[in-house]
Amino acid sequence: MKKMLLLLLLVFLASPPLWAADAVKVGFDFPYKYQFKSADDGSKFEADGAPQGLIMTVDGFSWGGVGFESYDVLLKNSASHKFSYLLLDYFYLWDFDFMAIGGGYGMGTTLLKGGYGSEYERGLTDQILFKIEIPVWEMVNLRFGYQQIGAFLPNSAQLKYLLDKTYLQAGGTMTTLGVSFSF
Repeated sequence: MKKMLLLLLLVFLASPPLWAADAVKVGFDFPYKYQFKSADDGSKFEADGAPQGLIMTVDGFSWGGVGFESYDVLLKNSASHKFSYLLLDYFYLWDFDFMAIGGGYGMGTTLLKGGYGSEYERGLTDQILFKIEIPVWEMVNLRFGYQQIGAFLPNSAQLKYLLDKTYLQAGGTMTTLGVSFSF
């Protein structure tokens, strides 16, 4: 993950025209609700309240924007278990006079933390995301997001049990609420 971030930074620094922007927007989105999808056997986890964490974004460039996500989803009826997500996103917003609408793709990892967490491998995770941004003041926008975690890759957002070939399904859908500031 560190090598990927370093490579991304070097590409941006080596290409100054990419930084051309009318207004750079820095955004902070907060996970509001997470709903797990059903596993192959029909079983499904339940989230215990809203996910805990933050999604930070920078956009407004001619090529789109990037986001970094780090959040935990606590499991219902479990004292200490939670899924931890860490993702890097690329997205593009189309600006209209009254709103901006966009979508994107993200990749990262999922990890089970808690008592039995060490018995599962870290899982590769991908997602598709959709965003709507509504201007409130001249430099402040409200953001609404919808994300489908575990979207395309085989076994995405699934954690393999180390002792056999069973998997935990950590994918699902998440809604977010946030704010962005233009500079």
